[in-house]
Amino acid sequence: MSSRPTEADLGQVGLDYLTKLHDFLTARGHEPVYLKYAVDSLSRKIVNAFKWLPLWPKFGIPIGSSAVPRLASWNLSRAADHDVPASVILVAAEVYGSDNQISPRAGIRVPMTVEAHGNTYSVRIRSATVEFPAGEDAFLTDLAARAGPSSGPGMLLAVSAALERLYSGDDITSEIANKAGVTQGSVTINDIQFHPQNLMNWQTSPWEFSIQATAHNANPTRVPSPLGYAVCGVFRFDSIGEPTPAGVIKQSDPVLVSVERTPLVTHAAPQGKAFVFARTPPGWAAPAGEAYDWSGRRPTRDDGVLDRFRSLFELAPSAHVDLESDGFRVCVCPGYAPEDAGQPPLTTKTVHLPNGHDLQPRRDTFSAVSAYFNCFRLFRLMKRFGLPPHLFNVRAQPEMLVFYRYGISPGPGKSGRTVNAQVKLDCKTQGKPVIHMNLALAELTKWDRPDPPDWAQPLGIATSGRWIGHEFGHYLLAARLGQLEFDFAHSAGDAIAAIMSDPGSALAEPPGNGVAASFRGITYPFVFATRRHDRIAEMGWAWYGSLNRSVIEDPAAGPCHTKGYLTEQILSTTLFRLYRALGGDTVQADGRADIPRRRRAARMALFLLFRATAGFAQPPSRAEMLELGLEEAGWLTLPPLPLGPSAAPDPWQGGTTHKVVRWAFEAQGMFPPDPQRMHNGPGDPTPEDIYVSDRRPWTEDTLAGPVQYGPGAYVPVSLDWRADARWLSDPANLRVGNRGTAQAQSVGLRVWVGSDPLSPPDPITWNAAAIDLLLGNLAPGGSIDLLSLPQVQTLVNGTVAAPGTLGLILFEVTCPNDRANTDPLAQLPPKAEDSGAGLPETRQALTDLVANDNNLGLVVVRP
Repeated sequence: MSSRPTEADLGQVGLDYLTKLHDFLTARGHEPVYLKYAVDSLSRKIVNAFKWLPLWPKFGIPIGSSAVPRLASWNLSRAADHDVPASVILVAAEVYGSDNQISPRAGIRVPMTVEAHGNTYSVRIRSATVEFPAGEDAFLTDLAARAGPSSGPGMLLAVSAALERLYSGDDITSEIANKAGVTQGSVTINDIQFHPQNLMNWQTSPWEFSIQATAHNANPTRVPSPLGYAVCGVFRFDSIGEPTPAGVIKQSDPVLVSVERTPLVTHAAPQGKAFVFARTPPGWAAPAGEAYDWSGRRPTRDDGVLDRFRSLFELAPSAHVDLESDGFRVCVCPGYAPEDAGQPPLTTKTVHLPNGHDLQPRRDTFSAVSAYFNCFRLFRLMKRFGLPPHLFNVRAQPEMLVFYRYGISPGPGKSGRTVNAQVKLDCKTQGKPVIHMNLALAELTKWDRPDPPDWAQPLGIATSGRWIGHEFGHYLLAARLGQLEFDFAHSAGDAIAAIMSDPGSALAEPPGNGVAASFRGITYPFVFATRRHDRIAEMGWAWYGSLNRSVIEDPAAGPCHTKGYLTEQILSTTLFRLYRALGGDTVQADGRADIPRRRRAARMALFLLFRATAGFAQPPSRAEMLELGLEEAGWLTLPPLPLGPSAAPDPWQGGTTHKVVRWAFEAQGMFPPDPQRMHNGPGDPTPEDIYVSDRRPWTEDTLAGPVQYGPGAYVPVSLDWRADARWLSDPANLRVGNRGTAQAQSVGLRVWVGSDPLSPPDPITWNAAAIDLLLGNLAPGGSIDLLSLPQVQTLVNGTVAAPGTLGLILFEVTCPNDRANTDPLAQLPPKAEDSGAGLPETRQALTDLVANDNNLGLVVVRP
């Protein structure tokens, strides 16, 4: 017996530990899928995607002149010869291809101490850490896990074979160097990322392998000195095949389809790209431990301060960029931007963004680029919603003209020296008008001059995505309805600004580190305005409240001269509450914001607004018409709506949002007891509004005191799956109630039992309805204790979850005047049969269904 272990010994000890860790977690109801694949790979049960990395330095051997690896199992012994006793960080990582390319992004660390005891040794392990990056650039083990236990091993074999083909052909680094225009022999591969076009049909669908590398250009043409580059070369396989029983895999040849390079220079962008405020500075998330400094995020700060809040955005693949896209174009502003002097009016703005350029915030060009970036994001969102400009814009000329530095008229802002923006209709010619978006300045107090000074160029309001979002609300109305404002409110622009900016904003994180809870409700925290989207109905901010009474009492025909930004804040508060109820308050296990799920909720809320606007024939005269339009947009969502990249998975099914829409307006005072009287407070529910109890709070604390909503409401909570999740029902307190004002007739109850295997993509399975009975009538405000029913009590007490699964009990109550979305008689997409057919097969779809319909309740049974 040796006094020091071999690398194989350490690998076996690490594998034994990870195996026991996997078994421990599985026995307690968890299903660590990635850990299982790593264990199976390390134990050679499946193809070796994961490997223990060699130990460096070796025990008892001086380093000498050996090369230092980029990644290894680290021997941290302090002895001169690196011998035991030693602290070792045993590392397992994905290793690809014949060149043993190591992925730096995915791996397992097993820290251990190794000690000698005479002729034996001991190894002590106290913990392990797993690093599996999330996002669109999935690592191989994750893809295999998501493909499922029957398909994953075959995928690993096929990808390994594809990598062998990739490496066995002509030198791929030479091919990348030629396409990227970098020096031959300088390309160093750092990582490989895998992108199947269709994970569920990975065998026959195309794959892209992204080769992440670094390179050097010794002879640059546009910058004064050599540059290092990050290079990404994308190779495409039309198919990677599937292993036959004989082990043969038929694959297409890899083709290099694109190469992108980015200079490794701080404060410099590659050609065709620019640094922009992807999020306005007050919402930018500071590094962990850095206190929030509001004063450092104002538009009056110097360029050097503002620069840290910017991120890189690609405008075009070349250095010459015309700032135009489908639905809009940015125009020159010769009367306001000196660099445009002499250019013909209405010419498309062109910018030159060569490699290594440094475009500072206080430049007219930066305002132009920002106008393009912020408009592009919104028009791209419309296309994802199935509402491209050529189909949506029916009342104006096809293109909106965006003037990035312009005067604002009427009023004192004709010179352009004003903090303002506007959308106008140019009706100079017959036919459809042209929509203009005119953008002035973000601040007037400080002018940061270039060196040498040639012209004062202040920060433009085009740099604020929130203000562009506001103006986009006017574009929607002008393009679809031919008018710039609602009859009952200025626009929905404040709501667009608030909702699209909330996911990922530092202002939306849990309070602390210098950010107060009230900051989240500021609609324009950068280019400041006093508007908010968290107004309180009890303080007059209600649809039939004191601050909106003049609008209600005006004739409905035509825009009301008395309306303005007060009613817009009532609308933005309503729609922001809708976003929060749809998932905008969801947090992760550590309490921090769950950005993908908040982004998903934001896109759904904006889809409902855009789709409702597209569905109007005439301009809605009252807010109730918009509320109904939003409900209809949810009913009519067929087929399920994909919500795009960077949002939580699963498309959104139609027929699941209308009840939450109605409640969001109700909570802001719509549907009052008497529309002829002023009403500062929430409105009434539908006459019959039956519900299954959940853990949501019955009240909401506000500056005006607690607001009472009662049971069965849609008070925004985190839509997570923790044991104490508040949208779930409590198995010890199950009630069916009626929050309406009339007796609910012929209330029926159905109950299904299902099982969540906790191993995507394996679906949730459901048994046939275990209970189907008539509860009878339910008085207003009345409720029934479901556990008083022997069938329900027996079912709840007898439902157990098998190891590695979650047990699910789904309750549905329905009646003729308030049908559950799953009731087949409601004729909505989520309809469920007694057999369980039609019920959701994924957690996200089940969350969407239950959290947005108070006729449904879900009990989760854990092992």
